[in-house]
Amino acid sequence: MFIDEAYSLVGEGNDYGHEVVETLIKLMEDNRKDIAVIVAGYPALMQEFLDSNPGLRSRFPAVVEFPDYSGKELTEIFRLFCAENDIQASNSVMKRVGSHFEREASRKDRNYGNARYVRNYFEKMIMNQADRLVKTGRMEHDELCRFIVADIPRANVLKSVQLSQTNLTVVK
Repeated sequence: MFIDEAYSLVGEGNDYGHEVVETLIKLMEDNRKDIAVIVAGYPALMQEFLDSNPGLRSRFPAVVEFPDYSGKELTEIFRLFCAENDIQASNSVMKRVGSHFEREASRKDRNYGNARYVRNYFEKMIMNQADRLVKTGRMEHDELCRFIVADIPRANVLKSVQLSQTNLTVVK
């Protein structure tokens, strides 16, 4: 069983969350030879989740933390998005995008979301490209399949996205 954002079970406004956690604990105890439960979420929130019930932490003895991607890795993820969508990005575009991701990855107080950040950044570039093409009236295939420098987002496009590390806890 995989439960993403498991911390939301015990967050504010969740009247049934503690009952769900108690039911989960019973399920895990009664079926411990037949079930593996993986809960995932942001590290600090997952700590709160594990502390929400006295019997919960002991049932999740293994915690795996995934480090944030580097700027170089974020740039490679962006390249993959381009390839998957048959979009060419010039060296100039890739250099600027790479510099942006390097800056974002090095920020200590960042409030962005790793690969999700890259996806949202890519989608913003698609929107910028579409706006540019509508304004110019150029809808040729090569224009639809190419990013130019003007398509790069001008401001921080994802201030509202919060991701740092993903936490994975495994129980057998």
